[in-house]
Amino acid sequence: MSSSMITRSITGARSRRITAAAALAAAALAVSLTACAPAGHPGAHSSTTTTARPHPTATRSSVAASSSPSATPSSAPPVAALSTSPGDELLTFSSTARSANGSTAALSFTVHSPVPWNSPGGTSTLAALAAAGVRPSDDPDFELLDTAWDAAHGVSLAVVDYSVRMTAGSWVGGQAIELYLGPDDSEVALPSSGLRRDDGQGPWSFAGPGSGRIVIAFTNSGSPDPSRWGDEFQSYGFETGTDSAGAPDVYRLEQCRIAITPLGHRSDAVDGWSMPDAGYCTAGIGD
Repeated sequence: MSSSMITRSITGARSRRITAAAALAAAALAVSLTACAPAGHPGAHSSTTTTARPHPTATRSSVAASSSPSATPSSAPPVAALSTSPGDELLTFSSTARSANGSTAALSFTVHSPVPWNSPGGTSTLAALAAAGVRPSDDPDFELLDTAWDAAHGVSLAVVDYSVRMTAGSWVGGQAIELYLGPDDSEVALPSSGLRRDDGQGPWSFAGPGSGRIVIAFTNSGSPDPSRWGDEFQSYGFETGTDSAGAPDVYRLEQCRIAITPLGHRSDAVDGWSMPDAGYCTAGIGD
């Protein structure tokens, strides 16, 4: 064999060994890159390997935050709101107060359906009274604020909306018109203008124009039963205050009316009611 042929054979063998070694190195690099690539993207190279991966600590923190319990306590305090809803009216009483000096006022109040004191509506009503600054006292009319008294007497609470609107002139100073609001067991008014109680006792009275709300209690032997609100005799209406009777401009009550809704008539005893007449601006309901 010639020397040139021997040289070409040796050179070719070295070239093949170098090529094979280069191929093995390239394969090893490819395997290394594939192992470093994120899951789901096998074989990804520069664009994948330069993408920042989320830090494991941050991931655990976000999971912990999302799985942490709600900040709202399991026994949240009741919402402070008087319990009324459209269509829950039992009755409306209205009248016109007229004075000899020309002063005239339109009077009215509406009684809403009662709810058990310990129901969501009852607890929200008590919370609304507390939020308005009304506090328990030795006054018997404020007994409904005492939940022990409510429980002992099977109390249901009803909201009364009232309004005094001047239709002519201005209110006669010193005049008062008393309200009769049914069972007369306990009555608590939210603070408002135009309403008073003489010496903090007796019935609530209108002493001027205004509007507001009063909460009254219906009692029951045993558990609260709002459906029996009309089972006992009760009076609704207005009456001129006794201290105003001799005044020259005393208000006279005219056009006294009571309107009982179909919902109110569902109580069997309500059919035993009496209409107001010329002498009395009140109506009796119940047996």
